[in-house]
Amino acid sequence: MAKSIQPLNDHNNDKSSNVRPIILGWNQMFNKPFYEYIYLKLGLNNCSNECVYTEDKTFESSASVVLFHVRQDFRPFPEHRRPEQLYTMMSVESPHWTKWWLMARLPNNYFNIAITSQTPREQIWSDHEIQLQINLKQRLALQIVSHCGAPSGRDSITEQLQNLMELDVLGGCNSKRCDDACYQRELESHFFYLAFENTVCFQYVTEKFWNALRSLVVPVVLNRSVLNGTGIPDNVYIAVDDFDSVQALAHFLTALRGFIIMLTVLLAICLSLGPVLAYLSIAIFSHRFLTTDRSRNRPICTSPGCVRCNRNANELASALGRFQKGRFSARVQFARVHKALERAHCASAGDAHALFFRMEFDGPQRAIWTRAQLPREFIAKIALLERQHAAIAEECENALLNCTHLWCRNDEKPSPTHSGSTASTSSSSAPSSAWFTFSLINQGDWRERQCRECPRITALLHQMADDNGNVGTGDDGESSDSSASLLTECLFGNAFISLLPAGATIAEHRGLTNARLRVHFGVRVPEGKLAEHCFMTVGGKKFHWSAATAVVIDDSFPHSVNSRDCSEDRLVLVLDFWHPNLRHPERHCLQRIFPPICVP
Repeated sequence: MAKSIQPLNDHNNDKSSNVRPIILGWNQMFNKPFYEYIYLKLGLNNCSNECVYTEDKTFESSASVVLFHVRQDFRPFPEHRRPEQLYTMMSVESPHWTKWWLMARLPNNYFNIAITSQTPREQIWSDHEIQLQINLKQRLALQIVSHCGAPSGRDSITEQLQNLMELDVLGGCNSKRCDDACYQRELESHFFYLAFENTVCFQYVTEKFWNALRSLVVPVVLNRSVLNGTGIPDNVYIAVDDFDSVQALAHFLTALRGFIIMLTVLLAICLSLGPVLAYLSIAIFSHRFLTTDRSRNRPICTSPGCVRCNRNANELASALGRFQKGRFSARVQFARVHKALERAHCASAGDAHALFFRMEFDGPQRAIWTRAQLPREFIAKIALLERQHAAIAEECENALLNCTHLWCRNDEKPSPTHSGSTASTSSSSAPSSAWFTFSLINQGDWRERQCRECPRITALLHQMADDNGNVGTGDDGESSDSSASLLTECLFGNAFISLLPAGATIAEHRGLTNARLRVHFGVRVPEGKLAEHCFMTVGGKKFHWSAATAVVIDDSFPHSVNSRDCSEDRLVLVLDFWHPNLRHPERHCLQRIFPPICVP
């Protein structure tokens, strides 16, 4: 950070200025120079170095730092680069908003430094400053929101909290504008700040969280597991999913305010430990309330992308809020979705055999679908896959050989050093459930890095998802066999390459929902006698994979995989399609109420 950051002007526009480090803004942050942007106006007077700021691109070769705001277009790219220059990627948004189509044109090592939401920062307080901040606090909770209808579903939780406790909601979303001075004044006068992000992304922590801590305000976030791995102590914030209900959260926050005297005492104690810890003290006290029996019987999810564990209640509550806000409940063609949402709230969060979301369909349900039972368009999409087997196989094998860092184990652990060869692996050494995935679409979120490695498969996915653009255009609620399309833009949708090592097994489990059918397309599979020892069981029915052939299953049925006695790997492409019995308006509704979830 510079002691003084000043723009170069006409009176100081010479190359001798590079005796001080030059910061070159290659583009701007939301049409403002970097040094004017509010989130960078912190601590400039406490820095030991001086530098100058300019947006004059003629200083490209002499600049020490070149700043790129990746939320906006920064073409044309620089043409002259020195090895010691810091090409700095900067963003205050989640990865969901990054212009990946632009970043895709750059090599992976283009930036050598990043300033993003994933970089925490300490805030140092003096004794006097802490006492002043505490004296300013008069009201319970605050939220300032500029973006309504965010994919995270925060609007629904905020609306419920407003009816249960003292909550001041400001910002453009509520037609109550609040400038910089207002923002700081309001923040300092509250005990809690609802730091609900617009998207639920792994380690996506923005200025909402940090500004709260800087003002000795306890941040309240949507999901605790999102902050895993950031280095932020668990006891310096409160999470909505720490509680069984929104009512319990509101009761806790209201009760905590009544302990103002005890909080002040705790602050004094914390000061004796050192000022760097002082801003944690309110949250330390809060944590004592959270470590109670209320959470002991609730499952703990180690994967921030999983919606079937301790997070599912929040997901379902958000979905119901979006359903009501979108006025779907007033239309008869969404009655099945409404009924499924209400029924889902009664399901057990920790039951591995319970579906997260179940639709009621007419007629018999099938664990494995034959071609004769599928709509014509569904069969056509399968035929398209089978015709492209050679291209699909080539890109799958390339991903195995050259992109091992992008493969994940089913429990989200780092990928193995498996190179994709067909070498034998003994059953005694292969761990149970050791299967690996290369995700192209994960819970509705297109994975840009993986898609770049498989351009032909990605193009094929887009081709099979074309119908999604027309979902919901009809109001008659009738189904049609032209409705076979890839399930995208919804957390129920996935597309991934699946590697099952020789000798491995996958224990019986169920998918999240019966709103989809899952296609297993054989890429490289054991053949001959070995094929008999590599099979999948779905709803009590067994099948074997064949190369260049697709099998369609309903993964909401209990299913397991067994390759214990097989000495070859199995490689398949797995795709999720909308269930044929789902009408177009219902699909549109599900896309709206269950938007994609961004995960690492």
